[in-house]
Amino acid sequence: MSNKLFSPEEMAALKASPYVESVTSRSVCFTPEFKRLVYRELLSGKNIHKVFEEHGIDIAALGTVRINGFLERLREASDR
Repeated sequence: MSNKLFSPEEMAALKASPYVESVTSRSVCFTPEFKRLVYRELLSGKNIHKVFEEHGIDIAALGTVRINGFLERLREASDR
């Protein structure tokens, strides 16, 4: 888990995304549809950072730790 807290501005921007279910100062929860979309695009060879950027998710606000954690959980879920 990342130690970086989201600023109020970052939280507002993330909440405005149709791909975000919820946001707190410490975490963000993406919709199941977004998770499936990301998984399909990763299978086609796209970079995770590029996928987030193309769908309007600020990768600078998320940070590397959160993005890598998302990717790890996505891979674990796909193994099931």
